Amino acid sequence: MVGLGLMGSALAKILLENDYPMVVWNRTSQKTEPLVALGARAARSVAEGVHKSDTILLCLRNYEDCFAVLDDFPSLAGKTVIQLTTASAGQAAQM
Repeated sequence: MVGLGLMGSALAKILLENDYPMVVWNRTSQKTEPLVALGARAARSVAEGVHKSDTILLCLRNYEDCFAVLDDFPSLAGKTVIQLTTASAGQAAQM
């Protein structure tokens, strides 16, 4: 899970409570602590989290933040990216 605001944290908690393994990352690393207490692993960087995961859930403020976070990756081939950020249809097509 990339992004641990209200929605990202709530979704990660539900997934952890249902025995899904989670690697979590947030710009404010303290937001990972409650989820680590529930069994998640905290990534030190987005790259580390993406590398360790087959499925990436993005729950960030806007698409610009998502693009900025994912710009460091030459390829997401073989990964499933689930985009949970609210945006326009055009932005979704761009993603």
